[in-house]
Amino acid sequence: MSGSNSIVLVDDRKLNTTDYSQLKGSTDMNLNELTQSISDVLTQELSPDKQMFDQLVNFFTSDDWSFTRLQGEPILYTAIKGNNGEWNCYAQIRADRSQFIFYSICPISAPEDSRSPIAEFLTRANSGIILGNFELDFEDGEIRYKTSIDVTDDFLSQALIKQLVYANVSMMDEYLPGIQAVIAGEATPLEAIQAIEHPPTKPAEAIAPPSPDQPIQPVPA
Repeated sequence: MSGSNSIVLVDDRKLNTTDYSQLKGSTDMNLNELTQSISDVLTQELSPDKQMFDQLVNFFTSDDWSFTRLQGEPILYTAIKGNNGEWNCYAQIRADRSQFIFYSICPISAPEDSRSPIAEFLTRANSGIILGNFELDFEDGEIRYKTSIDVTDDFLSQALIKQLVYANVSMMDEYLPGIQAVIAGEATPLEAIQAIEHPPTKPAEAIAPPSPDQPIQPVPA
């Protein structure tokens, strides 16, 4: 993990007198090899992809998220429970491009006969969104929300990760009822968008006292 000391084991043999005399006779060569060995290890330890992934793990750990790492890959899986549903998410580091991507996977997929109206709904939803966007896979009907950032020549901080993660899950939670309504045939794409973005205003006397919204929370393990 970031901040820990690295111990470089160059050779696990115990040098006897003969070994030492042989080593002493080729000191320059072995020092060069040792320097290169340490440099390689430190480069690997401090590589941008490891720094980025360490920041990702540190954020989800400090923010009390339960998550699972995809073995051998810089990808974390987690789940979220919002006001309008529960769904899976995953965070990915694309080290070769210095990119961080976070996805919310909609808990329902669009059946084939609903993909055109869902595409319209998501296009209407995407219009005006500044941070992130909805995506639809026309092959299997999967719907997801994506936020991402490119940090080439910069640093992926936990503050940036938090902004992208919480903006992402908030958007999925806000638009999930509309997705469900369109798939169920209960509303047209336009009606569903208007219900979310321009809800009807009740007369002043009918407005109930405000109550705090339930916060979006990671799903416990």
